[in-house]
Amino acid sequence: MVGRLRIRGTLRHCSHHHRDKLIIRKRSSKLGVHLSILVVSLFFLSGFLASSSQASGRLMVVWDEWPLSDTGLSYSSDPNNLILNIAQKFARSSSPRFLVYSDNFGLTSPSLGTLMRNQGYGWQVDTSIPFIADSLSVFDGILLGGYEADTEVLHDYIASGGSVYLAAGTGTSGHFGNNANEAAAWNPFLQQYGFMLESSHNGVTGNVSITSTDPWLVGVDHLYFNYGQDIYDLDPDNSDNRIVASVGSHGLLGVYDSGAPQAGKLFLNHDEWTLSETGFSYASDPDTLFVEAARWLAQSPNPNVLVYSDNFGWTGSSIAEVAMAAGIEFTVSTTVPLTPSELAQYDIICLGGYPADNAVINTYLDSGGSVFLLAGTGTSGHFGNSSAESAAWSDLLAHVGLGLADSSVSTEGSVPIKSEHPVLSGVDRLYFRVGQPILDLDPSDNYGQIIAEYDDNGVVAIFDPGVSGVPDDYDTVMSARLTLEQNYPNPFNPRTTIYYDVPERGHVLLVVYDMKGNRVATLVNGDLLAGEHRAEWNGLTDQGTLVPSGVYFVRLQAAGSERTMKVTLMR
Repeated sequence: MVGRLRIRGTLRHCSHHHRDKLIIRKRSSKLGVHLSILVVSLFFLSGFLASSSQASGRLMVVWDEWPLSDTGLSYSSDPNNLILNIAQKFARSSSPRFLVYSDNFGLTSPSLGTLMRNQGYGWQVDTSIPFIADSLSVFDGILLGGYEADTEVLHDYIASGGSVYLAAGTGTSGHFGNNANEAAAWNPFLQQYGFMLESSHNGVTGNVSITSTDPWLVGVDHLYFNYGQDIYDLDPDNSDNRIVASVGSHGLLGVYDSGAPQAGKLFLNHDEWTLSETGFSYASDPDTLFVEAARWLAQSPNPNVLVYSDNFGWTGSSIAEVAMAAGIEFTVSTTVPLTPSELAQYDIICLGGYPADNAVINTYLDSGGSVFLLAGTGTSGHFGNSSAESAAWSDLLAHVGLGLADSSVSTEGSVPIKSEHPVLSGVDRLYFRVGQPILDLDPSDNYGQIIAEYDDNGVVAIFDPGVSGVPDDYDTVMSARLTLEQNYPNPFNPRTTIYYDVPERGHVLLVVYDMKGNRVATLVNGDLLAGEHRAEWNGLTDQGTLVPSGVYFVRLQAAGSERTMKVTLMR
């Protein structure tokens, strides 16, 4: 097959992106749990898993209603980015519509409505609409907070592909009266998606710094909060549900996203000269590099590629000819609208030396598209210098665990490439002149990794969400992490033992909560040495009262991290 070359617009030729790992520890098994109890437990567990696995929509829960209020919007521009990110994630039509089913000030501010309508979104604030499937199905997303809603209808709505934003922490400003009632109202719903609300407020107030590289929070550095309710992740090993921002041990925002496609891949070369006319003249394998990288990125022999750049590293005739000969459709344009809908028609977006909205590219990656980035453009690109270039791509690369050095290195000539990664199979030599060393921001996983080095500098890197994320030093990495293992026996009556590992000496808090988020019993609250520990719960509250049969949650906090698990008491 012969490819096609398309050039759109005017080109100016210049001269020169957590995953937690699962550890399974063997412990001696014991007999003695009644078969009938086990069968009943498995029945309820299978029902829970079946119901949650059907969900294809998305959920964001925020611990406080204030971020999107007039006050929250006035403190910084970041709440604007938050709601626009959410709208992008929730949208499932070309003209998205959103329903605010609430009368709470945190969701009904005129500023919020104006912002969304100016973006072309349908925005309806209405608590009189019938809260039934037929009425809700016309909306891409529903925003809730401080106002009662039928949670069974909500669950069905998410299962059918709709998405939900839930603002908690409304306390006395909402219809629930207090935080305990609010937690009791929402927790049965949230627990289906792996979350739980604390039954009391946390006292955190002010313009809070958000440090997160999660795609839901691109461009969100600060949000205003005023006495929210902590969010707990009940299943930290499940990537479908996660806490995307926290302050200390306080969970701020949680996301459930089971229906998202696997993220696309990224290929990063530290120098644009590799694929330039000079690069094709001085080294043997730039053609092999481009064709193999493109096919690896797209998982297709004939990918559709957009070059969104006017840099000479991408716009020479040699690379265009190679693409055409390999059956790769090759479009060169900087006038293509950089929007998710426009980019969706391409398998790969090629970048380098030309500015691009990192948030849009991250969304494209999260939706399954792939990216080929040439760095090191320096003064030949639009960034002016290496430091500005590193900053320009930081959100995109940090999204996949990579980064660029702030300064360049000179390595002029045809350089030998030594790599065991299959994408570089057949690539023996590449031309480099002035490149920008690649940084691996998270060496503990293999998703984003440097696959070729020269003179101790990273020259080629990839992000591949499909690889095993278990590094060679897996056991060492895991030994330095906080772990909470399943209690034994489970279900239990009248007592059970909880096993946990603490990575360092320090304060440890181990607490039992009920389904409503109320604290039931404190099992550990003090300093412990690093290593394995165990604690026993006898089914009593701190006041010595027997608790009824049911599901409870055990939460472990230590070393700046937390773990939560379910336990079942059957009397």
